[in-house]
Order: sequence, then C-alpha cells, then structure tokens
Amino acid sequence: MNTLNGVLYLWVSKRIWFIRFRKNDDHMKNGKKPVGLILFSIIGVIIVASWILIATPMLKNNSAAFEDIREYLGEDAYAENIGDKLSEPIISSDFLEYKIVNQSGSILEIESSYITKDIITGETIYENYNTYYVDSTTRKHVDHDELYFIFPANVQKQDYFLFDPNMEVPAMFVFEGTKQIGNLEVYEFSCESIGDDFSQAWPEFLPDIVYADQTCKTSIEPVTGKTIEFAITWDMYVIKDGKHVSVEMGEAETTDFSELILLQSASDTKQLFYVYDFVVPVFLILVLVSIFFTILYINKSKEKGKIIIKQLEEMQKTEKIATIGHLASRLAHDIRNPLSVIQMTVDILRNDPEISKRFQKYGDSITESIQRIGYQVNNVLDYVQQKPLKLEKMAVSAIIDSALESLKIPENITVEKTATDEEIVCDHHMIRIVFINIITNAIYAIDSKVGKIRINVKPDYDSVKIEISNTGEPIPEKELEKIFEPLFTTKQEGTGLGLASCKSIIEQHGGTISVKNNPTTFTITLPRNQEK
Repeated sequence: MNTLNGVLYLWVSKRIWFIRFRKNDDHMKNGKKPVGLILFSIIGVIIVASWILIATPMLKNNSAAFEDIREYLGEDAYAENIGDKLSEPIISSDFLEYKIVNQSGSILEIESSYITKDIITGETIYENYNTYYVDSTTRKHVDHDELYFIFPANVQKQDYFLFDPNMEVPAMFVFEGTKQIGNLEVYEFSCESIGDDFSQAWPEFLPDIVYADQTCKTSIEPVTGKTIEFAITWDMYVIKDGKHVSVEMGEAETTDFSELILLQSASDTKQLFYVYDFVVPVFLILVLVSIFFTILYINKSKEKGKIIIKQLEEMQKTEKIATIGHLASRLAHDIRNPLSVIQMTVDILRNDPEISKRFQKYGDSITESIQRIGYQVNNVLDYVQQKPLKLEKMAVSAIIDSALESLKIPENITVEKTATDEEIVCDHHMIRIVFINIITNAIYAIDSKVGKIRINVKPDYDSVKIEISNTGEPIPEKELEKIFEPLFTTKQEGTGLGLASCKSIIEQHGGTISVKNNPTTFTITLPRNQEK
C-alpha cells in the first residue's frame, strides 16, 4: 500500500507541474496585446513628427525672420535735372527697413522703405516704398510664387531667384562660394538687374522713365538664411534722344556696426535652430522612450505579479491534488470496499421475501447514495491514475449507449441521440467515463425541472465530433474558462476533478474538448485513428 501511495504521489506532482507549464505557455501565446503601448508609440511618433514637420517650420519662419533694419554707407552722385552734370560724390547713409503690417493666416503684408540721405546735410537724396505679400511657410511672394522674398532656411549651394527689398526688383542671386566671417561660415552670392523701371522713386522727372542697372554682392548664413553683408552699386538713368543720361550713380555697403548686429543675430538664430532641429526632438524622443519603458516596466511588473499570484494558486492546487494522489489508494481501499459490502447487504435484504416489502422504500435511497459516493471516488481516481490506453475500434454510439445504461436518468429529463455509425480507435472505457461525467453534469444542471439532453455525433474530416447539450441552467460566463481546471466546481458536493479528468482523457486521445452556453454544449472532437 505504501509503495502504491509513493508512486501515485510522484506521478501527480510531475503531472501538475506539466499542467502549470502548459498554462503559462498558453497565457503568453494568448495574452492580451499591448494595445496601450502601441497606442502610446503611435502618439509619440505623431508628437515628434508634428514638431519636426509643423512646429519647427513655423518657429523658423516667425515674424522676426521677415522684419529687419539695416544701415549702409556709400557714395552718391546725382543730377538736379535731366541732362545736368552729376554732382560731386557725397557720402551717403542708406536705411533699409521692412516690417509686417498685417497678417492673415500664413500670408504676411510687409512694407519696406529704402531711403538715401546726405550724411552731412541730412538731405534726402532718394526714397522708395514698396508693399509685398509673402507666404511665411515658403518665404516666397504670393503673387510671384517662383520668387523668394528673403533667402530660405537651410540655404543650398545653388542659385536663387529673389525679389529682395535691397534690390527692390527681381534678380537672380548666383552662388559664388563660401568664406568665414567671425565664427560663421557664410555663402557668397552675386546679383545683377538691368533696365528696371524706377520711375516711382523719381516723380520729379515724369513723364520720363527712369531706369536702373544694379549689381550686388551678399553673404548669407546658410542655416538661418540671414544676411550678414550686402554691397550694391547702381546707375539710375533716362533714355533721351537715344542716349543714356544718368540722373544718379552710387554704391553702398552695410556698415561695420550693422554687420556686427547681423552677425550676432545670425549666430543666435543658428543656435536656436539647432535647438529646434536637434535638441527638442532628441529630448522628446528621450522623454517618450523613458515613459514607454516605464509603462512597459509597470505592465511587466503587473503581469509578473499576476503570474506569481497564479503560480501560488497553482502551487496550492498542486499541494491539494498531490495530497489527493497520496490518499487515492486509501480511498480505493477504505471507501470502495465498505461500499461493496453495503451494496451486497442491500441486495441480500432485497432478495429476502420477509424483509423485502419493509425494506424496499429504503433500498433505492441507499443504492443511490452508494452510487453517488462511488461516482465521487471514481472522479478522483480517474484524474490521478492516468493509465496506458487500451486502444480498439468501436462505434461512438455504442459507447454513448453504454454510458446512458449505467446512469439513472430522472423521469423529468428526456435524452435525444442523433448518431451515425462513426467508429474511432480509442480506449472505450475511458471515453465512457467522459460521457458519464458530462451527462451527469447535465442532469445536475436541469435538476428537478423538465429538461432535455441532446447528443449529436457527426463526422468531421479525419475526426468525429460529439456534441452534448442540455436545457439546464447555463454556466456563468466568468466560470467558463475555469471549468476544466482541477478542483474547480460549481457544486457543493463536487470534487472539481470530473471535467479536469475528462479534459485529460480527451487530450490523451489527441482530441479536444470545449464548452459554450446558449444552450450549454460540450463539444468533443476525437481522431478516428490512434498510433498504437
């Protein structure tokens, strides 16, 4: 007896650890997808992309990029009237200013003024005013979308077509090379415009048309598109009797003070662009990655905690079932043998004519109780004693009939069986136990109500499908997934091993078993053939 107990104890322990491993593996395979993390990742990508593609261009093209004041110093010679000799060159001071006066969405209304004065007398020699409409997102003119108003950010080593406030007319700025100014590398460009109409700046010479030939050289900080240096020459003239008659000639370049201010502005803006282009995106990525891994860690910790709790619960079940295995053989000897004696005594009393009449009303009750106790003992032994299968071909309907004959079906319950002559290779004693368990559970579910048990057997490719349904109370939804777990039961007198034993037997045959509600239906699929 002790030897048998030890063998059963070792076998049960090994079996339970296998069950735990399989459940953990199924949990990993069928675990919930990390929807929260996926959603957070998508939001993170959107945030970083929005910063790079939307916020950064808006910040780089804010109003400060389209407003400026520059001072030029140069020489200027002009005529009082057309045909007069040009004056001696005077030292002139030129001021260029452009500023935003109105904004509608991304469209800016910009007014510019270019004024030239005699540095000694303060007399105004030349002045011109213009209004431009510029798209802040592209830095291009609205009415001439091929023309830049100012150089764009991230200037390339190529030619640019600008309608620049310095020149006051469209001109092609040709890339000439690079040089160093202070701590900045700048790109050098040259430009030229010939024969442009500047009559609006010389109303005193109307109706004659005043033309202008201009050349320029400029240095641009490429990251920001800001101007550091600008030098310009010009010749204002009219065509009189087919002759070129100059009314003003001069040249000017940015003052040292203006260059210093422009250089510092470009340097500060370049550092700011570095923050926009690199520091902020990297910071956002680091923050989002940190949050991502924090959430991941929290989720993993929660999941690990659940697994630990689950394992503790499984360990408790393991201990319980191991104890059952340890006591299983004692149950067989200490319970089954007395039950047999009681049953034999009942049978003897029934066969005694003198006692039979008085005993009859008690005999059925005693027999039913013995069968119930035997059923519970068998559930335990069937679960812990996994014997080698004794395979033979047999009709499924015959096994079902044998199970039904061994059960006492109450009068309030009818059994409907629809079965074809499907045969399977199986251990028919073990499969019979499965049918007995499921049908017994159906009887308990219907209880005293009028109900029906339907059994349907049909072919399913290389398998046979058996469906056993009943009209009794449905299984609570939260308990459906636990119904095949060891020690789980919804009945006060249940062991919680009946359906666990069924699942074990079916899987030992290479089949599957499942359950669903509406109505409560157990579906068993068994292969037609087994490897012996």
